[in-house]
Amino acid sequence: SFFEWDEQTFYCSSLHTKNMTALRISRNRSIVFVVLFNLISLLVLAQEEVVVSNLRGGGDSSPLLEQLQSHQQELRLADHNDPRTVTLKNKTGLIVQVGTPMLAGKNRRKFLQYESSPFEQLWLDNVDRWASLRMICQNLHTPQQLRWMHDFLKLMCTAYPYQAPYNKWCIIDDLHRPMYYNTVNRTNGAYEISFVEPSVAQRLPEYPNTTFIPGTVTLGTEHEHVLSKFTFLDEETGEQYVEYIEPLISHLRFPLANCIKFLPYGEDWAPRNHWYALENRAWVITPPADLKNRLSSLRYWDAGASDWASGMGGSSLKYFYEQWKRRGNQFDEIYAYEMTTTSEDFYNTVPLDVKDRVHYKQCAVVSEPKEEKLPDSPFIPSAIKRDSSPNDYVLFKLDIDSPVIEHGSINFILEDEENTIDELVWEHHVAGNYLMTEWGKAEHQAQFTLRESYELFLRMRQKGIRGHSWI
Repeated sequence: SFFEWDEQTFYCSSLHTKNMTALRISRNRSIVFVVLFNLISLLVLAQEEVVVSNLRGGGDSSPLLEQLQSHQQELRLADHNDPRTVTLKNKTGLIVQVGTPMLAGKNRRKFLQYESSPFEQLWLDNVDRWASLRMICQNLHTPQQLRWMHDFLKLMCTAYPYQAPYNKWCIIDDLHRPMYYNTVNRTNGAYEISFVEPSVAQRLPEYPNTTFIPGTVTLGTEHEHVLSKFTFLDEETGEQYVEYIEPLISHLRFPLANCIKFLPYGEDWAPRNHWYALENRAWVITPPADLKNRLSSLRYWDAGASDWASGMGGSSLKYFYEQWKRRGNQFDEIYAYEMTTTSEDFYNTVPLDVKDRVHYKQCAVVSEPKEEKLPDSPFIPSAIKRDSSPNDYVLFKLDIDSPVIEHGSINFILEDEENTIDELVWEHHVAGNYLMTEWGKAEHQAQFTLRESYELFLRMRQKGIRGHSWI
C-alpha cells in the first residue's frame, strides 16, 4: 500500500471553498500519493461543476445539492441582512455565504436587536431639553433617577473587601484610580463616594489589598431597568443570548462628574476630585467573559495610543488589556497607532509578557479609504478588515483629537454593510456638551449638540456594535 512509509510526517490542510490542498509527505513513495490525490481533486471539481450546472439549469438538483453542501460544509446562499458575513462568487457565478472554515458558514454572534433600557430611553427622550436648560445634573437627582443611578453604581462595584459594619462599602476600580462607594446610603439624595479609602473601614483578612474580586457582580434580567442590551444568535447551536451594556445617560462620561461633591471634602481636595471624576472610566460595561468560547481570536486596535503606561485617566492600552483580561478575555493581537511617539519609546513602555502580541506604528491615520497610503497613512477600518476575520472579536478605540479624521472613520463604519467591528470606544468631543467645556481645545471639539452625540452612539448599537463613549 502506498500509505505505508518509514517517516509518517503527513500534513494536509484544505480550504473547501476553492478545493485547494497543501500536502507535505516524506520519503520516496510520496509522489504516487500526490498524483492520486490530484486525480481525486479533479474528479471532485468536475462533480461540483455538474452540481452548479444543474442548479442554474433547473434540473433535479436535490441529491447533488446535498453532496455540494456536505463537501463545502453547508455553505448557504448569501444573506446581506447580517454584516458579519462574507460573500464570495465561485467561477460559475453562484453566490455563496461563508464564514471561516472552522465555523462552516455559521455566525456565532449574529446580531438580532438592540433594546434601550428605561434609564437610557428617558435620556433619549429628554436630553435636548435638559441640555438646553442646563439641567442635566438636576434631573439626575429626581427620585426615580436617584434610584436608578444608585443601582447603576452598584453594578460598577469590583470588590466588597470590608468587615462589618462597613461591609456595604464597595470598591469601584477602573485600573487607574479607585473610588469607594457606600451602597446603602441613599438618604436625602446623597451619594457617599470617596477617592480615598475610608480609614475606619477594616479589611477582611483574605482581601488585604484587593480592588477586584471575580464574580462581584453578575448581570441579569433584574438589571434591565438600568442596563441596555443586545440580543445575538449563535447559528451553530441555535441559542439566542444577551449582552448588557451601560446606558447612554447624562453627559456621556462618568454620569456624576461635575454633578456631585465627592469625598474627601475641602479646598485642597475639590480640584483633584473634579478631575478624578472626569477621568473615571468605571461606567464602561465590558463584554461577557470567555468570548473565545464562540470566537476564534480577540483583536484590539487603538488609534491614539502614546504608550502603554500613561495618558489622561490612565493608558487606554493598559486599561483595555487588563480590564478585558481580568474578566476572562485576553487579547491575542494588539495594533496601536500614534503620530508622535517613536517605536523605541513606545516599546520601552510595554511589559515583556505582552510585547510579542503588540504591533505599533508611528504614523498619522487618515479619514477615508481613498486617502490611505500604506504603510505610512493607514485608514484603520480598512486595516481592521485586512488583519481580522468575521469570526474574530474586534475592539476599536478611537481618540486622536481630530474631529475630521474621527468622524470620517465613524461615518464609514456606520455605513459599512460588511462591518466586523464588535466593540467601538470613542471620545466624541462636542461643543454642545456644556458640562465638558474644559475637556480639550476648541479646535478639537466638533460642532455637535449632545443630542447628536447620543444619536451616533445609538446608531452604533442599533447596528450591533457595542458603542461606548470615552474620556
